[in-house]
Amino acid sequence: MKRIISLLIAFTFFGGWYTFPYILNLMAYSCVEQSIVVYDEPDQTVITDARWLTSDGRKHISYSSTIYRFIDGKLTDRVNSERTFEFGFTYMPSFTEVNTLDAFRISGPETSAVWPGAYIDPAAEKNFSAGVYLFSTGQSILTGLKDRPRGICYRSL
Repeated sequence: MKRIISLLIAFTFFGGWYTFPYILNLMAYSCVEQSIVVYDEPDQTVITDARWLTSDGRKHISYSSTIYRFIDGKLTDRVNSERTFEFGFTYMPSFTEVNTLDAFRISGPETSAVWPGAYIDPAAEKNFSAGVYLFSTGQSILTGLKDRPRGICYRSL
């Protein structure tokens, strides 16, 4: 009897540990995330201001960004980019590996373009993969790389 109880406790612990991310994903709400990335380069400064709308358990993403290029402190270019893509997730104990399963360009330049392709988020490319960490702040969730949150996910209505 003790052996059966021990097995049930072990199954509950390990089963819960490994199924928790999937249950969490089913309960995931849609959210609006904003990220601003500044590239300070020797000959220019580029700012990417992006908005992400996630839905369907964070699998379908709409991405909209405006990319600004400053040379000698003056705005020289402004480009808009619209994308939609589908993510896949592999859950690890400390982070989530995010993979771009499919990506579609709605408007804006190709990511292979010299300007501003390099400044469009790399997740907009099919087969992109990265470990993403989630940081809870109470009402919102910060997302990003290890010890480097770069986006804020606000719960949408």
